[in-house]
Amino acid sequence: MQTPMSRDQYNIHDIIPNMKKNWTVLIQVLAYGHIQLSRENKNFRRLMFADTQVYNKSLHILQHLHKSNHVSKQGTRVAALIWNNDLDFYENTFEPYKRYQISNANLIYNEPRFQLDSYGNSWTPSKLALIETFQDEIPPTLTCKFTFTPFSDLYKYADEEKDLSNTLDQILETGPMIFSMRVKGKPTWIKGTLILPRQDRSFTQTECANCLKPVVADVKWIITCSACKKQSKVQLMSRAIIEIDDGTNSIPASISTPEIEKFIKLDPNEIEDAEENEQTVQDIIAKSIGSLPLLAYVRSYQTLNQENPITGFVVVKAHRLL
Repeated sequence: MQTPMSRDQYNIHDIIPNMKKNWTVLIQVLAYGHIQLSRENKNFRRLMFADTQVYNKSLHILQHLHKSNHVSKQGTRVAALIWNNDLDFYENTFEPYKRYQISNANLIYNEPRFQLDSYGNSWTPSKLALIETFQDEIPPTLTCKFTFTPFSDLYKYADEEKDLSNTLDQILETGPMIFSMRVKGKPTWIKGTLILPRQDRSFTQTECANCLKPVVADVKWIITCSACKKQSKVQLMSRAIIEIDDGTNSIPASISTPEIEKFIKLDPNEIEDAEENEQTVQDIIAKSIGSLPLLAYVRSYQTLNQENPITGFVVVKAHRLL
């Protein structure tokens, strides 16, 4: 069986924008800041990480591809920002000087004056990122070098919070804003027509096989889930946003494996293969669904979008009607 340490690992300098989401970096927490309020009235916490020992067996390939001396460098620092809705989720995750494996955080470009150790990005771990505690009896010696800014130069960084808070819009997806009078407060059976609106996200996602929490991870990995805290496999699932129209109104709702497979002919692996081969999965699924009649058990849930409460809907059970 694959173990958590059997996957290839990288250094901070290896992690670049648009990199495939199957990377892991072993880091040590250098700083764990308190919650701050940006000028846009948004809460955030700033952390600082440094990479430590690397287990990647293919570093020579990365060095050839990047043509950079930074690829094998250790002790590189990176700033990490945790925003708004993710603060509670990561409240008890990080401790100063402990080591963690971080996989597939979002990257945000930093202006040169805010860059650490010539690394041009900061990281924003969302709830989908994979954070795993690395078991150390004694934390290792810090591998990075610290530089200090003279007090007389601090004015140059006065706009730092404003600049960093602008990244929030780049990492948040807009949630559904349509409210239904048919589904409010408790789950409800709805009979209607299934419609597939156009959507710009993937029709698959990965999740913890134990608790079903969505997580950005490779299906070949064995992970320690940050939600259920158990060692688990990673499984691939199908998903989509659909509309259910009962003739008087319609609501958007999310539907996923196994319910979505009742209406389409593709399993999650086939959908992923089609997307990787640049096939028009939207049209394939839309053709399969058409305007099918269905009976769906739908529940509502509350979430926040840029600190504003919104209502979303999810299909718990669905039946295709003849």
